[in-house]
Amino acid sequence: FSTNLASARLLFSHGWSYDLPMKILMIGGTRYFGKRFVHLMLDQGSEVTLLTRGKSSDDFGNKVSRLFADRTNTDELKRVVTSDYDVVVDNM
Repeated sequence: FSTNLASARLLFSHGWSYDLPMKILMIGGTRYFGKRFVHLMLDQGSEVTLLTRGKSSDDFGNKVSRLFADRTNTDELKRVVTSDYDVVVDNM
């Protein structure tokens, strides 16, 4: 876990200009690196919204907002994604 968070911090520290906190839309994010990335962003004070199909559980509780859609269905995405975000992370 700590190794992946260190990798994410390294990524941010080498050239990606960002201001924290950010408003982030994470497509996926309930497993593996995405889950770790969400925890890192929450720890930095960012507002995170997960866009998932709702098939995987996670341990974020009420720390994140949730949108449910199939990423391959454009009409469904247009219907549920109604806010603007500073960054969209596609973790699929």
